[in-house]
Amino acid sequence: MIRVILESPYGGDVAANVEYGRLCMQDCLRRGETPYASHLLLTHVVYTDRGISSGMAAGIADSEKQGIPVEYRTLK
Repeated sequence: MIRVILESPYGGDVAANVEYGRLCMQDCLRRGETPYASHLLLTHVVYTDRGISSGMAAGIADSEKQGIPVEYRTLK
């Protein structure tokens, strides 16, 4: 399989953009590719060792508003 980095919109209408991203991933899989879309897959884990930035706080608040579970982790 060919590995591809998938980029698609995320901000703004997050719910619609996540659904669109999932459809893009499905399209890649149908083409025999291995898609990697970090902006879709890695948005629900928060590492807190170095604090929480304003951008992280906004992402956490958005996830909570949408009912998406957020997992807090440390490397310690």
